[in-house]
Amino acid sequence: MHCPCPGSDHLQWESVKERVIKAGTVEKLVECLVGSDGTMDSRHFNVFFATYRAFTDPTSVLDRLLRRYESLEKEVHSSTSALVIQNSIRSILICWLDMYPEDFYDPECDFAMLTNLLEFGQRSKLSDLRAKSRKLLERFKHIQEEGGMTGYYHFFFVF
Repeated sequence: MHCPCPGSDHLQWESVKERVIKAGTVEKLVECLVGSDGTMDSRHFNVFFATYRAFTDPTSVLDRLLRRYESLEKEVHSSTSALVIQNSIRSILICWLDMYPEDFYDPECDFAMLTNLLEFGQRSKLSDLRAKSRKLLERFKHIQEEGGMTGYYHFFFVF
């Protein structure tokens, strides 16, 4: 679309269809955290992780993400798209740990989610995920030893 008019700003516009998620099963909503191109959908990530607690729990989301990652393990050597999706799931897990660490604070379950992530990181050779999980686990255990979360809300809400 070129406009030969003098003084034209030479802008070109293209209409792009945008995928909008209105509803879905927990399984499908978690699946959609990885976009159709295999990369992390940051907009869906933000909406999902801000709202998912209304219809499911952190353990369920973590289990689904880890299962999806592991289900792609057989395809990784023959498919670059499987590797891209796995890397996206790794990014989702790391962003989740960074942005919503309180989701992993479960001392009554002996921090089972973080332990699960540590074991998963070990099996999958994801040293960055292991290191981040270990650091958060150590911090949470220290908080627990000091009497729990009551005095530690500043940990989550640093401005």
